[in-house]
Amino acid sequence: MAVVTLSRADRALWRATEDARRSRRNWAVSVWLGRLCLLAGLLGGWELAADRHLLDPTFTSKPSAIARAWWQLATTGSLWHHTQYTLTEFAVGFALGALLGVLAACLLTLSDLPYRVLEPYLLALYGIPKLALGPLIVLWFGVGLLPKIVLAAMMTFFLVYMNTVVGIRSTSGDMVALLRVMGATRRDLYRRLILPHALPYTLTALRLTIPIAIVGAVLGEFLGATGGLGYLIYEQVTFLAVDKMMAAIATLAAIVLAFRLLLLPLERSVNRHHKAIGGNG
Repeated sequence: MAVVTLSRADRALWRATEDARRSRRNWAVSVWLGRLCLLAGLLGGWELAADRHLLDPTFTSKPSAIARAWWQLATTGSLWHHTQYTLTEFAVGFALGALLGVLAACLLTLSDLPYRVLEPYLLALYGIPKLALGPLIVLWFGVGLLPKIVLAAMMTFFLVYMNTVVGIRSTSGDMVALLRVMGATRRDLYRRLILPHALPYTLTALRLTIPIAIVGAVLGEFLGATGGLGYLIYEQVTFLAVDKMMAAIATLAAIVLAFRLLLLPLERSVNRHHKAIGGNG
């Protein structure tokens, strides 16, 4: 039976690799422990301050009361009913805005002229506060799901579009010229070089847009709705039910974190690939 032996250099490389992997694992554990300790400290301090009447529970509630309110809403089915509304509005609006943002970026960068013509108008639209457009959108589309989807899509579109344009326009001109000399068509350039180079920029925009798209959906629910977490929050204001309002807000935060965690592995994978090829396709 053959015996495989490692040279001194191979053993040193293996140890260095293991040390680096162990260091990354320890770092990740430290980060998560720090996050959990910070959360526990904040919640514990909040609870203690409310119990000692340093904070008025009537207006700030406290974590234990919020947890009970959340459980009550969950067991009665009310929480899922409203969460379903907001999730649908967010998911459809987010997907639609992201798709349109990428398509617009690709189409407008095919030639410099349309990009230069439309750029100031898109920037002007982006600069308009969506709170100002919200009532108009609700007036145009009613109080159903559509206006919330439109608001979430608008919130997503501009950031995805602008980041994707930056990624496309920062592609190495030398690489483009080299592929053209090799006979690459415009389609080949976009498929093999430009879009892979722009993908990390787009994924960064998607990560940053998740809470913004949620804000768009909730804003629409504040302005007029028959369901949704924003509607639930607005409804509880009348009864000064701060614990239920906070429970709905905590659910919104959990949705943002969940979608962020779903996107994180893809973003890391793309970024590793982008670095491996030198960042220039």
